[in-house]
Amino acid sequence: MSVRAFTMPGWDHHSTWGEEEGLGHFYAQLYRNSDDRDGPPLIWITPPRHVVTSIDALAEAIAAAIGPFEPVPPPAVAIKAWMLREHPEP
Repeated sequence: MSVRAFTMPGWDHHSTWGEEEGLGHFYAQLYRNSDDRDGPPLIWITPPRHVVTSIDALAEAIAAAIGPFEPVPPPAVAIKAWMLREHPEP
């Protein structure tokens, strides 16, 4: 399984996404920065509820899921940019 950081501000401390290799789908586990890291993710995008087979489709699913938690719901294109952005080096 590949694991990547989700770098959108406000969600970037513990959230991850990736591809479940060999299974052909992507997943996301999203925590707001204020959430308990030891608790379950606020948002799970995983099968069987979500069978996402592309990064674009995952960005759309994330945008729809986090929209209610944001003052201005981000579009999928912005989500994809945050997905593909790496954490800067300290």
